[in-house]
Amino acid sequence: RLFYVALTRSEKYLFLSCHQNNINSDRRSNPSIFFEEFPKQFALTQPIPDPTDREELDLSETALLHRFATSYSDLRYYDRCPFDYKLRFIFGFNPEIAIALGYGKSIHNILNIIHTDHRRVPPDFETVQQIVDDNFFLRYCTPDFMERFKDSAIRIIQTYVKSFSGEFKLILETEKSFEFALDEALISGQIDLIKRLSEDGELEAIEIVDFKEHDNTEFTTDYRKQLRLYAIASMRALGLNPKRATVHHLDEGTRSEVDISKKVLNAVEKNISGSIQSIMKRDFPKYPTKRKCEFCDWRHFCTKKDS
Repeated sequence: RLFYVALTRSEKYLFLSCHQNNINSDRRSNPSIFFEEFPKQFALTQPIPDPTDREELDLSETALLHRFATSYSDLRYYDRCPFDYKLRFIFGFNPEIAIALGYGKSIHNILNIIHTDHRRVPPDFETVQQIVDDNFFLRYCTPDFMERFKDSAIRIIQTYVKSFSGEFKLILETEKSFEFALDEALISGQIDLIKRLSEDGELEAIEIVDFKEHDNTEFTTDYRKQLRLYAIASMRALGLNPKRATVHHLDEGTRSEVDISKKVLNAVEKNISGSIQSIMKRDFPKYPTKRKCEFCDWRHFCTKKDS
């Protein structure tokens, strides 16, 4: 059956080969009986040039037929180490699954529910707890750790609601998706929160609500760069005019403002454009540092790691 499938799936050329026995080896193997049955008159068995009459193709470089689809979530790996990006997105290697995988996503989903359903009347503690119970889920987490993460989520979200629920009435959009072209790339993403500057104001402020815990590793997301990219996206893709950008540190119950002046946004756009051009040129150098390599997903086989 496998031999039949192999023969019938060929669309242009079919190559049949087998292992050549080594008479000096104890391990002997014989070609498949189906290999021997294949009619030799329909095959080339000698190393001669291809006799088929084919039109030569134009091998000169042509314009791209599609854009390179990416996001900040992907590009941040290139910022950390281009070789990490290559292993992860070009070669398709998958890192070890952590039990906390999906924690930040669950927090965002619950916040989206609160922002959507409780703009006028903020939820009380019991309501927050019920929302978390109904919507918090970690696929790879054990029951014991699940309860710990869930308790942490309740605490974080309750603190956020208590501190900032007075601004819920200013919300314009939640989890707003975007796409915009930058050079040969199509950058997509999702802005967590877009709101007005004030109740009587006409200007929109872009605001990201993102879970940020203390991270002792070298690899922490550059939230300022991410938010500046989102500010660019809000202008290019959504037609907005952001005047303020804020990062919410949910674990600390605080927030900080990010500079989105024209000069800063131009610098970020130039930096991201440079990364995109390097990826398109297949330029993936390694940037080893001891602290960075210590927590790298590929530290066990990377030949350039800093030990």
